[in-house]
Amino acid sequence: MQLALIAHQHLQSTCDTETCADLDLVLPRVRLIPTLVGTEATLSSSGYWNDADDWVSFLAYSLPVNIQGHRYRPAPGTRGGGAHAKAVNAHIQHVIVNLRTELSQQWWSSVYSNIVLASAASDTSKLHVVSQCLQKPGPPLHIILEHLSLPSHRAAVASFLCADWFLGKYSNNYFAKCLLPRTRAHFETVCDAGATPSNVCLTCWHYDRVAALEDEYHIVCVCSAYAQARQRLRNQLSYHTHQRTRDDMHCLFSNRSQADLQALGEFMARTRQRHRRNEVTMERLSDELLIKSFAGRRAAWRLQGGHSCRHGVLFLRAPDGGCKCMAPESLPEDWHQAKFMPALDHRLKTVTAAPLNMERLQRLGAVQSQARHLGW
Repeated sequence: MQLALIAHQHLQSTCDTETCADLDLVLPRVRLIPTLVGTEATLSSSGYWNDADDWVSFLAYSLPVNIQGHRYRPAPGTRGGGAHAKAVNAHIQHVIVNLRTELSQQWWSSVYSNIVLASAASDTSKLHVVSQCLQKPGPPLHIILEHLSLPSHRAAVASFLCADWFLGKYSNNYFAKCLLPRTRAHFETVCDAGATPSNVCLTCWHYDRVAALEDEYHIVCVCSAYAQARQRLRNQLSYHTHQRTRDDMHCLFSNRSQADLQALGEFMARTRQRHRRNEVTMERLSDELLIKSFAGRRAAWRLQGGHSCRHGVLFLRAPDGGCKCMAPESLPEDWHQAKFMPALDHRLKTVTAAPLNMERLQRLGAVQSQARHLGW
Protein backbone atom coordinates (compact mmCIF):
# COMPACT_ATOMS: atom_id res chain seq x y z
CA MET A 1 0.00 0.00 0.00
CA GLN A 2 2.74 2.47 0.94
CA LEU A 3 4.66 1.72 -2.26
CA ALA A 4 1.50 2.20 -4.32
CA LEU A 5 0.86 5.60 -2.72
CA ILE A 6 4.48 6.62 -3.31
CA ALA A 7 4.16 5.58 -6.96
CA HIS A 8 0.97 7.63 -7.43
CA GLN A 9 2.65 10.64 -5.84
CA HIS A 10 5.74 10.27 -8.01
CA LEU A 11 3.73 9.88 -11.22
CA GLN A 12 1.31 12.68 -10.18
CA SER A 13 -1.64 10.58 -11.23
CA THR A 14 -5.15 11.99 -11.48
CA CYS A 15 -6.20 10.10 -8.37
CA ASP A 16 -3.33 11.54 -6.34
CA THR A 17 -3.85 15.07 -7.63
CA GLU A 18 -7.59 15.15 -6.92
CA THR A 19 -7.18 13.51 -3.52
CA CYS A 20 -4.51 15.97 -2.43
CA ALA A 21 -6.59 18.90 -3.71
CA ASP A 22 -9.54 17.81 -1.53
CA LEU A 23 -7.40 17.13 1.54
CA ASP A 24 -5.66 20.47 1.14
CA LEU A 25 -9.00 22.09 2.06
CA VAL A 26 -8.77 20.72 5.62
CA LEU A 27 -5.01 20.04 5.86
CA PRO A 28 -3.39 23.14 4.39
CA ARG A 29 0.41 23.33 4.13
CA VAL A 30 0.79 19.65 5.07
CA ARG A 31 3.07 17.54 2.91
CA LEU A 32 3.38 13.82 2.33
CA ILE A 33 7.05 12.90 2.33
CA PRO A 34 8.47 9.57 1.06
CA THR A 35 11.00 8.31 3.62
CA LEU A 36 12.69 5.17 4.93
CA VAL A 37 11.75 3.57 8.22
CA GLY A 38 14.43 0.95 8.74
CA THR A 39 14.57 -0.71 5.35
CA GLU A 40 10.94 -0.07 4.37
CA ALA A 41 9.79 2.82 2.16
CA THR A 42 6.82 4.67 3.62
CA LEU A 43 5.01 8.00 3.50
CA SER A 44 5.50 10.30 6.45
CA SER A 45 3.69 13.54 7.05
CA SER A 46 4.44 16.95 8.38
CA GLY A 47 2.05 18.49 10.88
CA TYR A 48 1.33 21.44 13.15
CA TRP A 49 -1.15 22.73 15.73
CA ASN A 50 -3.55 25.36 14.38
CA ASP A 51 -5.19 28.25 16.23
CA ALA A 52 -8.15 26.06 17.19
CA ASP A 53 -5.75 23.68 18.97
CA ASP A 54 -6.37 20.93 16.39
CA TRP A 55 -3.61 18.70 15.08
CA VAL A 56 -3.30 19.30 11.32
CA SER A 57 -1.57 16.38 9.68
CA PHE A 58 -2.20 13.34 7.54
CA LEU A 59 -1.16 11.17 10.49
CA ALA A 60 -2.29 11.06 14.11
CA TYR A 61 -0.21 12.92 16.69
CA SER A 62 0.43 9.79 18.76
CA LEU A 63 2.26 7.99 15.92
CA PRO A 64 6.05 7.64 16.15
CA VAL A 65 8.49 10.14 14.61
CA ASN A 66 11.48 9.19 12.42
CA ILE A 67 14.92 10.73 12.67
CA GLN A 68 13.90 13.58 10.35
CA GLY A 69 11.05 14.51 12.71
CA HIS A 70 8.18 13.31 10.48
CA ARG A 71 5.43 11.06 11.71
CA TYR A 72 4.77 7.73 10.04
CA ARG A 73 2.49 4.80 10.53
CA PRO A 74 4.24 1.50 11.22
CA ALA A 75 3.24 -1.51 9.17
CA PRO A 76 0.63 -3.71 10.91
CA GLY A 77 3.02 -6.64 11.25
CA THR A 78 5.89 -4.67 12.73
CA ARG A 79 6.56 -3.68 16.32
CA GLY A 80 4.05 -1.07 17.44
CA GLY A 81 2.01 -1.47 14.25
CA GLY A 82 -1.30 -2.04 16.05
CA ALA A 83 -0.74 -0.05 19.25
CA HIS A 84 -1.98 3.23 17.80
CA ALA A 85 -4.96 1.86 15.86
CA LYS A 86 -7.58 3.64 18.03
CA ALA A 87 -5.87 7.02 17.74
CA VAL A 88 -5.40 6.56 13.98
CA ASN A 89 -9.08 5.72 13.45
CA ALA A 90 -10.17 8.73 15.52
CA HIS A 91 -7.86 10.99 13.51
CA ILE A 92 -9.20 9.61 10.22
CA GLN A 93 -12.80 10.21 11.33
CA HIS A 94 -11.92 13.76 12.37
CA VAL A 95 -10.40 14.53 8.97
CA ILE A 96 -13.37 12.95 7.17
CA VAL A 97 -15.88 15.03 9.14
CA ASN A 98 -13.96 18.25 8.46
CA LEU A 99 -13.67 17.42 4.76
CA ARG A 100 -17.36 16.57 4.46
CA THR A 101 -18.30 19.82 6.20
CA GLU A 102 -16.00 21.88 3.98
CA LEU A 103 -17.24 20.30 0.77
CA SER A 104 -20.87 20.67 1.86
CA GLN A 105 -20.37 24.35 2.64
CA GLN A 106 -18.77 24.94 -0.73
CA TRP A 107 -21.51 23.05 -2.53
CA TRP A 108 -24.30 24.84 -0.67
CA SER A 109 -22.57 28.14 -1.31
CA SER A 110 -22.61 27.56 -5.07
CA VAL A 111 -26.21 26.29 -4.93
CA TYR A 112 -27.23 29.31 -2.87
CA SER A 113 -25.57 31.69 -5.34
CA ASN A 114 -27.20 30.00 -8.31
CA ILE A 115 -30.64 30.11 -6.68
CA VAL A 116 -30.37 33.78 -5.74
CA LEU A 117 -29.14 34.75 -9.22
CA ALA A 118 -31.85 32.72 -10.96
CA SER A 119 -34.51 34.23 -8.71
CA ALA A 120 -33.37 37.77 -9.46
CA ALA A 121 -33.22 37.13 -13.20
CA SER A 122 -36.99 36.84 -13.67
CA ASP A 123 -40.13 37.93 -11.84
CA THR A 124 -41.70 34.55 -12.59
CA SER A 125 -38.74 32.45 -11.46
CA LYS A 126 -39.84 29.28 -9.69
CA LEU A 127 -36.91 29.67 -7.29
CA HIS A 128 -38.17 32.92 -5.76
CA VAL A 129 -39.65 31.39 -2.59
CA VAL A 130 -36.64 29.11 -2.06
CA SER A 131 -34.35 32.11 -2.50
CA GLN A 132 -36.27 34.13 0.08
CA CYS A 133 -36.26 31.25 2.55
CA LEU A 134 -32.52 30.73 2.13
CA GLN A 135 -31.90 34.41 2.88
CA LYS A 136 -33.93 34.32 6.09
CA PRO A 137 -32.57 33.04 9.41
CA GLY A 138 -33.69 29.59 10.40
CA PRO A 139 -32.94 25.90 9.93
CA PRO A 140 -31.98 24.54 6.48
CA LEU A 141 -34.88 23.57 4.27
CA HIS A 142 -34.00 19.88 4.35
CA ILE A 143 -34.23 19.99 8.17
CA ILE A 144 -37.76 21.33 7.84
CA LEU A 145 -38.72 18.38 5.64
CA GLU A 146 -37.16 15.92 8.08
CA HIS A 147 -39.43 17.25 10.85
CA LEU A 148 -42.51 16.33 8.80
CA SER A 149 -43.44 12.75 9.58
CA LEU A 150 -46.14 12.18 6.95
CA PRO A 151 -45.04 11.79 3.31
CA SER A 152 -48.03 13.80 2.09
CA HIS A 153 -46.97 16.75 4.26
CA ARG A 154 -43.37 16.59 2.99
CA ALA A 155 -44.60 16.37 -0.59
CA ALA A 156 -46.88 19.39 -0.13
CA VAL A 157 -44.14 21.57 1.36
CA ALA A 158 -41.50 20.46 -1.16
CA SER A 159 -43.78 21.03 -4.15
CA PHE A 160 -44.78 24.43 -2.75
CA LEU A 161 -41.14 25.52 -2.44
CA CYS A 162 -40.47 24.23 -5.97
CA ALA A 163 -43.46 26.18 -7.38
CA ASP A 164 -45.14 22.96 -8.49
CA TRP A 165 -48.71 23.84 -7.56
CA PHE A 166 -49.61 25.19 -11.02
CA LEU A 167 -50.23 28.65 -9.61
CA GLY A 168 -51.36 31.35 -11.99
CA LYS A 169 -48.02 33.13 -11.67
CA TYR A 170 -46.31 30.23 -13.43
CA SER A 171 -49.01 28.38 -15.38
CA ASN A 172 -50.95 31.44 -16.64
CA ASN A 173 -54.15 29.50 -15.85
CA TYR A 174 -53.89 27.56 -19.11
CA PHE A 175 -56.57 25.11 -17.92
CA ALA A 176 -59.37 27.72 -17.63
CA LYS A 177 -58.76 30.36 -20.28
CA CYS A 178 -62.44 31.18 -20.69
CA LEU A 179 -62.71 32.44 -17.10
CA LEU A 180 -59.90 35.00 -17.41
CA PRO A 181 -60.65 38.75 -17.42
CA ARG A 182 -61.57 39.77 -20.94
CA THR A 183 -63.12 43.25 -21.00
CA ARG A 184 -61.36 46.59 -20.93
CA ALA A 185 -62.74 47.35 -17.47
CA HIS A 186 -61.44 43.99 -16.26
CA PHE A 187 -57.98 44.68 -17.69
CA GLU A 188 -57.79 48.01 -15.84
CA THR A 189 -58.81 46.35 -12.56
CA VAL A 190 -56.20 43.62 -13.00
CA CYS A 191 -53.43 46.07 -13.89
CA ASP A 192 -54.22 48.18 -10.83
CA ALA A 193 -53.73 45.04 -8.72
CA GLY A 194 -50.25 44.49 -10.18
CA ALA A 195 -51.22 41.33 -12.08
CA THR A 196 -51.99 40.34 -15.64
CA PRO A 197 -55.23 38.80 -16.94
CA SER A 198 -53.58 35.39 -17.35
CA ASN A 199 -52.16 34.98 -13.82
CA VAL A 200 -54.98 36.16 -11.55
CA CYS A 201 -56.38 33.89 -8.86
CA LEU A 202 -59.38 32.38 -10.62
CA THR A 203 -61.16 31.56 -7.35
CA CYS A 204 -61.06 35.18 -6.18
CA TRP A 205 -61.80 36.55 -9.62
CA HIS A 206 -64.68 34.30 -10.62
CA TYR A 207 -66.57 34.28 -7.34
CA ASP A 208 -65.74 37.70 -5.86
CA ARG A 209 -64.40 39.69 -8.84
CA VAL A 210 -61.27 40.46 -6.84
CA ALA A 211 -58.14 40.76 -8.97
CA ALA A 212 -55.01 39.36 -7.29
CA LEU A 213 -51.84 37.72 -8.52
CA GLU A 214 -51.99 34.02 -7.66
CA ASP A 215 -48.59 33.32 -6.11
CA GLU A 216 -47.35 31.61 -2.96
CA TYR A 217 -48.05 34.61 -0.74
CA HIS A 218 -51.64 34.86 -2.00
CA ILE A 219 -52.30 31.18 -1.30
CA VAL A 220 -50.79 31.15 2.20
CA CYS A 221 -51.90 34.55 3.49
CA VAL A 222 -54.71 36.07 1.42
CA CYS A 223 -57.01 33.81 -0.63
CA SER A 224 -60.41 33.35 1.01
CA ALA A 225 -60.71 29.81 -0.38
CA TYR A 226 -58.19 28.63 2.23
CA ALA A 227 -59.38 30.74 5.16
CA GLN A 228 -60.53 27.74 7.20
CA ALA A 229 -57.21 25.90 6.86
CA ARG A 230 -55.36 29.15 7.59
CA GLN A 231 -57.28 29.72 10.82
CA ARG A 232 -56.64 26.13 11.86
CA LEU A 233 -52.91 26.72 11.36
CA ARG A 234 -52.99 29.88 13.50
CA ASN A 235 -54.66 27.98 16.32
CA GLN A 236 -51.96 25.29 16.22
CA LEU A 237 -48.92 27.58 16.12
CA SER A 238 -47.04 28.29 19.33
CA TYR A 239 -46.80 32.00 18.48
CA HIS A 240 -49.30 34.59 17.30
CA THR A 241 -49.30 35.62 13.66
CA HIS A 242 -51.71 37.49 11.41
CA GLN A 243 -50.26 36.01 8.18
CA ARG A 244 -50.65 39.31 6.39
CA THR A 245 -47.19 39.95 4.97
CA ARG A 246 -44.57 38.02 3.04
CA ASP A 247 -42.33 38.07 6.10
CA ASP A 248 -45.09 36.25 8.00
CA MET A 249 -45.06 33.58 5.30
CA HIS A 250 -41.27 33.21 5.44
CA CYS A 251 -41.39 32.94 9.24
CA LEU A 252 -43.52 29.81 8.87
CA PHE A 253 -40.65 28.08 7.06
CA SER A 254 -37.91 29.40 9.36
CA ASN A 255 -39.54 28.09 12.53
CA ARG A 256 -37.39 25.82 14.69
CA SER A 257 -40.27 24.21 16.60
CA GLN A 258 -41.06 20.71 15.40
CA ALA A 259 -44.71 21.06 16.46
CA ASP A 260 -45.07 24.29 14.47
CA LEU A 261 -43.46 22.70 11.41
CA GLN A 262 -45.82 19.74 11.63
CA ALA A 263 -48.76 22.17 11.80
CA LEU A 264 -47.34 23.90 8.72
CA GLY A 265 -47.11 20.55 6.92
CA GLU A 266 -50.75 19.79 7.70
CA PHE A 267 -51.80 23.23 6.48
CA MET A 268 -49.86 22.87 3.23
CA ALA A 269 -51.31 19.41 2.59
CA ARG A 270 -54.88 20.63 3.16
CA THR A 271 -54.33 23.71 1.04
CA ARG A 272 -52.80 21.68 -1.76
CA GLN A 273 -55.79 19.35 -1.86
CA ARG A 274 -58.22 22.28 -1.88
CA HIS A 275 -56.23 24.01 -4.61
CA ARG A 276 -56.38 20.90 -6.78
CA ARG A 277 -60.16 20.70 -6.33
CA ASN A 278 -60.45 24.39 -7.25
CA GLU A 279 -58.44 23.77 -10.41
CA VAL A 280 -60.78 20.96 -11.46
CA THR A 281 -63.82 23.13 -10.72
CA MET A 282 -62.44 26.06 -12.70
CA GLU A 283 -61.60 23.78 -15.63
CA ARG A 284 -65.15 22.43 -15.71
CA LEU A 285 -66.65 25.92 -15.52
CA SER A 286 -64.38 27.05 -18.35
CA ASP A 287 -65.46 24.14 -20.56
CA GLU A 288 -69.11 24.78 -19.73
CA LEU A 289 -68.74 28.48 -20.45
CA LEU A 290 -67.18 27.69 -23.82
CA ILE A 291 -70.22 25.61 -24.73
CA LYS A 292 -73.02 27.72 -23.22
CA SER A 293 -71.82 31.26 -23.83
CA PHE A 294 -74.20 33.24 -26.01
CA ALA A 295 -71.54 34.38 -28.46
CA GLY A 296 -70.36 30.83 -29.12
CA ARG A 297 -73.88 29.42 -29.29
CA ARG A 298 -74.99 32.12 -31.73
CA ALA A 299 -71.99 31.52 -34.00
CA ALA A 300 -72.67 27.77 -34.04
CA TRP A 301 -76.37 28.41 -34.64
CA ARG A 302 -75.64 30.51 -37.71
CA LEU A 303 -73.23 27.92 -39.08
CA GLN A 304 -76.01 25.32 -38.83
CA GLY A 305 -78.29 27.51 -40.94
CA GLY A 306 -80.28 29.08 -38.12
CA HIS A 307 -81.24 32.73 -37.88
CA SER A 308 -80.36 35.23 -35.16
CA CYS A 309 -81.98 38.58 -34.94
CA ARG A 310 -80.06 41.63 -33.79
CA HIS A 311 -81.86 41.47 -30.43
CA GLY A 312 -80.37 38.07 -29.62
CA VAL A 313 -83.26 35.67 -30.27
CA LEU A 314 -82.27 32.51 -32.15
CA PHE A 315 -84.82 31.31 -34.74
CA LEU A 316 -84.86 28.13 -36.77
CA ARG A 317 -85.57 30.36 -39.77
CA ALA A 318 -86.13 34.07 -40.19
CA PRO A 319 -89.68 35.09 -39.21
CA ASP A 320 -91.93 36.67 -41.84
CA GLY A 321 -91.88 40.43 -41.60
CA GLY A 322 -88.85 40.46 -39.33
CA CYS A 323 -88.55 39.75 -35.62
CA LYS A 324 -91.15 41.09 -33.23
CA CYS A 325 -88.72 41.87 -30.38
CA MET A 326 -89.47 45.62 -30.53
CA ALA A 327 -93.09 45.38 -31.61
CA PRO A 328 -95.69 46.58 -29.07
CA GLU A 329 -97.84 43.53 -29.84
CA SER A 330 -97.16 40.09 -31.27
CA LEU A 331 -98.93 36.83 -31.91
CA PRO A 332 -97.89 33.39 -30.61
CA GLU A 333 -97.17 32.20 -34.14
CA ASP A 334 -94.58 34.99 -34.50
CA TRP A 335 -92.39 33.11 -32.01
CA HIS A 336 -93.06 29.62 -33.25
CA GLN A 337 -89.59 29.34 -34.84
CA ALA A 338 -87.78 31.00 -31.90
CA LYS A 339 -85.79 28.56 -29.71
CA PHE A 340 -83.23 30.47 -27.62
CA MET A 341 -82.81 33.87 -26.05
CA PRO A 342 -79.99 35.68 -24.17
CA ALA A 343 -80.04 35.26 -20.38
CA LEU A 344 -77.77 35.83 -17.39
CA ASP A 345 -76.10 32.81 -15.81
CA HIS A 346 -75.04 33.73 -12.29
CA ARG A 347 -73.00 30.55 -11.86
CA LEU A 348 -70.94 31.10 -15.01
CA LYS A 349 -71.17 34.90 -14.68
CA THR A 350 -71.82 35.47 -18.36
CA VAL A 351 -74.58 35.82 -20.95
CA THR A 352 -75.75 32.40 -22.13
CA ALA A 353 -78.24 31.11 -24.65
CA ALA A 354 -81.27 29.88 -22.68
CA PRO A 355 -84.49 28.27 -23.97
CA LEU A 356 -87.03 30.85 -25.01
CA ASN A 357 -89.29 32.10 -22.19
CA MET A 358 -91.59 34.89 -23.28
CA GLU A 359 -92.15 36.05 -19.69
CA ARG A 360 -88.39 36.67 -19.21
CA LEU A 361 -87.45 37.72 -22.72
CA GLN A 362 -85.04 40.65 -22.82
CA ARG A 363 -83.08 42.17 -25.66
CA LEU A 364 -79.42 41.27 -25.88
CA GLY A 365 -78.38 44.88 -25.21
CA ALA A 366 -80.36 45.01 -21.97
CA VAL A 367 -78.90 41.69 -20.78
CA GLN A 368 -75.36 42.79 -21.60
CA SER A 369 -75.97 46.05 -19.71
CA GLN A 370 -77.00 44.08 -16.62
CA ALA A 371 -73.89 41.91 -16.95
CA ARG A 372 -71.66 45.00 -17.05
CA HIS A 373 -73.44 46.41 -14.02
CA LEU A 374 -72.68 43.16 -12.14
CA GLY A 375 -69.03 43.41 -13.10
CA TRP A 376 -69.09 40.41 -15.42
